Formats: sequence, structure tokens, C-alpha cells
Amino acid sequence: MQSLDHFDPAHLDTVGATPADAEHDQPELADAKQKREFNKLQKRLRREVGNAIIDYQMINEGDRVMVCLSGGKL
Repeated sequence: MQSLDHFDPAHLDTVGATPADAEHDQPELADAKQKREFNKLQKRLRREVGNAIIDYQMINEGDRVMVCLSGGKL
């Protein structure tokens, strides 16, 4: 999953921006939209996986669960 540690919402502040600044900000706004869409997808997947675990009784009391994490590329 993607880390948002580097995300700075301060760059979205457009108070006092000129039209030239608005053209420059378009890539940043697109990045913000992409991050928002990614977060929405991540939230939806977590919710649906959680519901499936409950509905199909995939994990019961006393079960041992192995969790694997990958650092992936930075």
C-alpha cells in the first residue's frame, strides 16, 4: 500500500493565487485527486474484506492469524 507520509496539504492552499499559479497547480491538484481516490479504494477494500471475514466465518475465536508485510519499493 502506498504511504502518504510525504503528502503536504499546505500546497493545496490557493488563497492569493494568480491565474499563472493556477496553471502551475494543476499537476498538484491531479496528484491530490489521485491520492483521494486511492484512499477511497483502500477504505472500501478494508470494509469489504472485513465483511467477508465475518459473513463466511473465516476467522474464529482461538484462530491464529499470520500477517505478512512487504516494504515494497520506496
